[in-house]
Amino acid sequence: MKVGIIGYKGFVGSAFYEVFSAGGQHEVVGIGRAGHAGLKGTEFDILINADGNSSKRLADEDPEADFEMNAASTVGFLQGIPCRHYVHLSTVEVYNDKSSRAATREDAVISPSSLSNYGFSKYCGELAARKHAKSWMILRLAGMVGRNMTKGPAYDILHGGRLFLSEKSRLHFMGTREVARIAMHLCGKGKWGEAYNVAGRGALELSEFAKIAGVKLSSSGKEKALFDISTEKLERETNVMSSEETVRAFAEEWKRGKQ
Repeated sequence: MKVGIIGYKGFVGSAFYEVFSAGGQHEVVGIGRAGHAGLKGTEFDILINADGNSSKRLADEDPEADFEMNAASTVGFLQGIPCRHYVHLSTVEVYNDKSSRAATREDAVISPSSLSNYGFSKYCGELAARKHAKSWMILRLAGMVGRNMTKGPAYDILHGGRLFLSEKSRLHFMGTREVARIAMHLCGKGKWGEAYNVAGRGALELSEFAKIAGVKLSSSGKEKALFDISTEKLERETNVMSSEETVRAFAEEWKRGKQ
């Protein structure tokens, strides 16, 4: 099976490249943001889009650039790279109320005008996938940990202990390689035409994250982010690690790397 991964050098894309390449079962091709011109005549069995903007700050400061990276580029990729099936990596930020499991089920009604700039561009990227891909799957990701991590609350805790969010914030966490494993599992089961929340089961308070990692927080912000994302649909398809299990495993890996 020929698999193309757009954004294969990024935080999430690099994990997808590693997982899909393991065992030599698939022919995996890494695709850069502007590198698909040389793929003329190539058709992929599965095309995975792990590209796009992941910065909420950029979305607020330059919504035009954010929209180009998250929505317009999706159309460009699908028009320029032939594929039988398409996997679109999105975010749980597309939900209007992220603090309620009932409001974050995959079939929840979404009001685009009430979303943040970031959530809006990501949701438009999903709509572009549904419109322009012959066969699609949408994976809505939450907080992640893994190699090549360079930003986010987990990174802040492990690199100086200075949080921009309140330590009382509750977020979901999943390892990037686990995200990729789940994606490969869902592809293998042929779950096309479906959207899934791919997030650690249950949220974890950031103060507890720091405690597990053995880090004393040097500062904490005022903004309290409270997430409670439904993972029931995903749990019917595969085992889903809890956010706490994910953080404990990653903290041990991080500590060994420091030695």
